[in-house]
Amino acid sequence: MASNPGLLVCRKNCWLLTIAIAATFPLWAQAIPYYIFQAPSPFELHEDFDDGRFEGWKIVDEGDNYAPSSWSVDRGALTQTSKIFGRDAIALDMPGTYAFFQNGASWTDYTLSLTIKSEGDDAIGVMFRYQDNDNYYRLSWDRQRRCRRLVKKHAASYTLLAEDNASYITGRTYQLNILACGPIIQVYIDAKLIFQVCDSSVPSGSIALYSWANTASFFDNIVVERISASKMADDFEHGNLDDWKIVDDAAAQATSHWLIADGKLAQTSNIFDKYGIIVDMPGTYALYQHGATWTDYSVALDIKSDDDDAMGLMFRYSDNNNYYRFSWDSERRHRRLVKKQNGVFTLLAQDNVPYVTGRTYRLSVVACGPAIHVAIDDALIFCVRDSSLASGTIALYTWANAGGYFDNVKVNHVLPCSFTETFDDCLTWSSDWAIMDQGATGAPSVWSCAAGRIIQTSNIFGGDPDAIDMPGTYALYKNGLAWSNFRASLTISSYDNDAIGLMFRYQDDDNYYRFSWDRQRSYRRLVKKENGVFTLLTQDHIPYLSGRLYQLDIVACGPLLQVFIDGRLILSAEDNSFDSGTIALYNWANQGSCFHHLTVETPCDM
Repeated sequence: MASNPGLLVCRKNCWLLTIAIAATFPLWAQAIPYYIFQAPSPFELHEDFDDGRFEGWKIVDEGDNYAPSSWSVDRGALTQTSKIFGRDAIALDMPGTYAFFQNGASWTDYTLSLTIKSEGDDAIGVMFRYQDNDNYYRLSWDRQRRCRRLVKKHAASYTLLAEDNASYITGRTYQLNILACGPIIQVYIDAKLIFQVCDSSVPSGSIALYSWANTASFFDNIVVERISASKMADDFEHGNLDDWKIVDDAAAQATSHWLIADGKLAQTSNIFDKYGIIVDMPGTYALYQHGATWTDYSVALDIKSDDDDAMGLMFRYSDNNNYYRFSWDSERRHRRLVKKQNGVFTLLAQDNVPYVTGRTYRLSVVACGPAIHVAIDDALIFCVRDSSLASGTIALYTWANAGGYFDNVKVNHVLPCSFTETFDDCLTWSSDWAIMDQGATGAPSVWSCAAGRIIQTSNIFGGDPDAIDMPGTYALYKNGLAWSNFRASLTISSYDNDAIGLMFRYQDDDNYYRFSWDRQRSYRRLVKKENGVFTLLTQDHIPYLSGRLYQLDIVACGPLLQVFIDGRLILSAEDNSFDSGTIALYNWANQGSCFHHLTVETPCDM
């Protein structure tokens, strides 16, 4: 069966979703296939307005200019012909009019497909995960102001998630597709991806058709399909372990005793081998038998111990010699993430926090490509990167613990939200990035795009060279404001001897983190600017070599901030001032800064 844009196509045991948008979009926005395990249920909504009615839709007028709205079915499409609008188009709110479908309040993860057309030149769009007038996402497209914009309205407050300056062609019909699955939001027009963000503020809700000052908005062929990302779920209420296999790894102490009690899976034997200081700690585990081919996924489960020894989770398990394992031991006061590869154990991360006996914790693990995140009760504790083991199932683990309990196990597929900019398309560069000059001396900046790299050649700077603020110039990526936990990778080089670097979790000009590297002053520095005030987080005193290419990687994972040069960790700090934000290329008094091939990877739990 051939795959067509916007269709879900059955391939073996999964569904290949190929929805993708046209000529003026970023080079990196190619059609991307996403495999979603489990097929969609029947249509939530299929509306073509061919009956001449729009029953089930409620009209809401927000704008006060040229009110009221005028919605009707014309030529088999739902049409809005009033110029109704409110406020200035520069603002994010842009209150106009919308028709929302009244029976979709419980929808969570779904795809929305429809055709849109405007015979005017003002804004047209859709709202989705609409809960009420204060909580929803909205895509709008405005020809006159050359603006496509994805915004969030949460608790009555607007946030810009993504934006570009492409305009539509009056009278042309466009195919619009939106995927909302967990925190992943993707927007496609004419089978090309234009926006991809991660945001979990509004998890469910219906759809609405939106118009602002547009006297000829047309909407048709609306299809909403529910999608599921769940790989497995087990609450043990069924009373059997048919899907699980018990493996006793220890030789020294008895046999395991796994049973289902009070709707929980319990292990009540003191089985163990070797002392707990050693990282291997063989005990016993219950292996889920159907996940051998799983690759990128998240696991969430409830754990509780009435003993004080180790319990935890194994994941990407392919056999007894190859897996990752998180364990938590209260007696020995450690939380530990290890890798077993070809029978050899390696410690990946550890801290010294015990659990409280008898307390239930929610353990969450995300394994997405080489990124591994571990959280307890939604608080991130470990972020590591390891590519040794790419796939495998899960197992529930205990060591010398005669009172380990597991419940509400859920495994979901994970889609990585990633962004790649090769700088090969200089038109894309000019539309997706904003130049911000902070320094006054040597201004303005001179940024250019050529031969797959971005170059800044002005000597622009400001401030005292001995201070940490060092205002220069930066190129801001406009569509990453919702990025939270991510890894940013790029190649940098300098043919001058002043500062070059990267800003990240950038919220505005007064709030961000910044890594900078200065050859003349011999420092590598990580700073925070919060509410306009700079704070030094960490630094060292190593200069770069002029003209040499360096691979720069920055990891922002919960409060953990790490900087790598050529794969080696050079700076690390913990700070929880900013939990999200975009990136920017930074320059201070450097007339030869070059930036190449940028990638941002954000594992998103569905």
